[in-house]
Amino acid sequence: CLDHTWFRLEQHRLRTVPLDRFAAMQAYVKQTVLQRALLLEMAAKLPIGKARPIVDMFEAFDANKDGAMAMHELRAAFRHMGLTDEDLIKKTFKALDVNGDSILSFSEFAAGVMGIFHDLVEDRLLALFEEYDTDDTGCLDEMQAMHFLDTARKVIGDERLTLPSPKSRQMRFADLKDMLLRPQLAISQKR
Repeated sequence: CLDHTWFRLEQHRLRTVPLDRFAAMQAYVKQTVLQRALLLEMAAKLPIGKARPIVDMFEAFDANKDGAMAMHELRAAFRHMGLTDEDLIKKTFKALDVNGDSILSFSEFAAGVMGIFHDLVEDRLLALFEEYDTDDTGCLDEMQAMHFLDTARKVIGDERLTLPSPKSRQMRFADLKDMLLRPQLAISQKR
């Protein structure tokens, strides 16, 4: 029965992966609430054409193919790749499970693994920034910054969430990128 194709996992889909390849995912666990909320928003708006590597990873981890990932599926995938630190697995799952329902949606999973694809993260942050830079000045004024944060606030259920104050009354993309992505990019570029 277990030899049936439904129960077989293609060998090329999961393999042992060095721990340093998951540095970006480990960094996700340590990110601020703001960083995780914005990554989740970017993941939810990820164009399908750019999502293929993340979709492939999600499908490989989603053992029962129900479109959601339970803790035991993440644990099994991590263990198959040689990651056996139970505390790390639990912390990672908890950080990824933004809504606390004990199931990872594709967007929740994608937010955590996007850091592995640092060019994609920067590209999606720029697209999100441009969406809120409605006057095309290359800067967000205070009102635009407030709108920028609205979705992140709703995702995490914290209306107190704010961006760190920029030196001026406007925020350039480079400033936002440095504030939100610098630690993540530095870690993922070490690989």
